[in-house]
Amino acid sequence: MKMANELENVKLITPSADENKSASTLGAGGSGSSNIFVPMSAAATETTGIFRGEHAREAELKIAAKFRAEHPDLAAGIPDTQLDKIAAAF
Repeated sequence: MKMANELENVKLITPSADENKSASTLGAGGSGSSNIFVPMSAAATETTGIFRGEHAREAELKIAAKFRAEHPDLAAGIPDTQLDKIAAAF
């Protein structure tokens, strides 16, 4: 959690399943160089949102995502760590 708090302004991208398949063919023995990171193994865990020291658990992030989808104009510019609280009050 401490390291995650320090990563503010870093954009993390989760590749789609199709991107993972094409990336796995670029491993050892491929020609050229690749900047694609392919983990040797990975296990999904609960998602936690962190923004400027505020934390939101997976359930809270789902509430924020639903509110953002239903009210995009109201949710614009509000981080999910705060949006779940607004959605609960709304």
